This record gives sequence, structure tokens and C-alpha cells, in this order.
Amino acid sequence: MAGAAEPEAVASVARLNEVSVHPVVLFSVLDHYMRRNERQERVIGALLGKRVGKTVDITNCFSVPHMEKVDGEVAVGKEHMHSMLELHLRVNDDEDVVGWYATSDGISSIDEQSCLIHDFFTAECADPIHLVVDTSLTNRHLGVKAFLSTPLVLGDRNLAASFQQLKVNVLASGAEKIGLDMMIKSPATPGAPAA
Repeated sequence: MAGAAEPEAVASVARLNEVSVHPVVLFSVLDHYMRRNERQERVIGALLGKRVGKTVDITNCFSVPHMEKVDGEVAVGKEHMHSMLELHLRVNDDEDVVGWYATSDGISSIDEQSCLIHDFFTAECADPIHLVVDTSLTNRHLGVKAFLSTPLVLGDRNLAASFQQLKVNVLASGAEKIGLDMMIKSPATPGAPAA
């Protein structure tokens, strides 16, 4: 019976196999992390974009307030999320909620609270992408991972969720490339010579 869940898991990953992330999304996630409450270990937010074939193109995002308690309880700012989504859709109605992001310390990408938050976003869109941004900057590298969840089912019971990692590409438009080039060439600190 346990093997019966495997075809469903494979089918879910076959639906989506790649995630393209625009640099503005990564900058927004890092900005959200830098401005977080000092007692908050990670931040979360909604990902906006489009599904094109087997690829999800993530073009925008916004923060979603949440609170994680030691006992495993999670509270997500549902009203805030819906208000922000409504504002975003007024400006760009081509974008849809395609998933959610969370920051990580480089040690654990997905934990029990992640599963609860993922359940919240499952009600917001079908097959939400979970984007994890590693803010520890190990080896001066920004780690970005994307996951797709598949329920592990035994009979008619949903036992747990399995997260499969997807390929991630950072995709910059012409204007974004110009901005990135300017940032790379600019001094790291005010008054420092350019690289």
C-alpha cells in the first residue's frame, strides 16, 4: 500500500520541474529579512508570477506577517495577505499567487512549521511552490532552493507531505541585468573605490 503513493508523487513533480526567479524577488526577500523583528528567526511571504508549461516564473513577491511559537503553533496574517494581493492585482492583474517564500539559516529548509504554512498557501493556489532563501550566505553564496509538495497517502488518509526539490534559475530581464551590472560595479561601502 505504501508504494501506491509513489506514482502520485512522481506525477506531481512531472507537472512542474523548474522555477525561474527574477532578481527583484530575491532582493525583496532579503530586504524583508533585514527589516524583520530581531526575535524573528525567519520571514515568509507570497510569491507572484505565472505557470508556463512545466515552469513557474516568479516575478514578484510581498511579505506576509506570521508568528511561530515554541509549541509548534503557527499564525499567518491571512487578512494582510489578501489585502496585499488585492493591491498587487490592481497594478498587475497578470500575476497570480504561485507559492510562498521563507528564509533559512542554511541548516534546515523545511520543518513542521513549514508544513503548516504550506497548508495555508495550498488554500491560496494549486501546487504552491515553496522557495527557500538561505540568508546565512555560506561561502559568500546566496542559496536558493524551490520545492513542490506532494501528499503521502495511505488508502484514503493523508499521512504527511513530501517535498521534492525543483531546478531553480535566476532569470533577469534586460532592465534587471542593467541594474545588477550597476550594483556589481558600484562600491560596496560609501567612499570605497569601485571594483
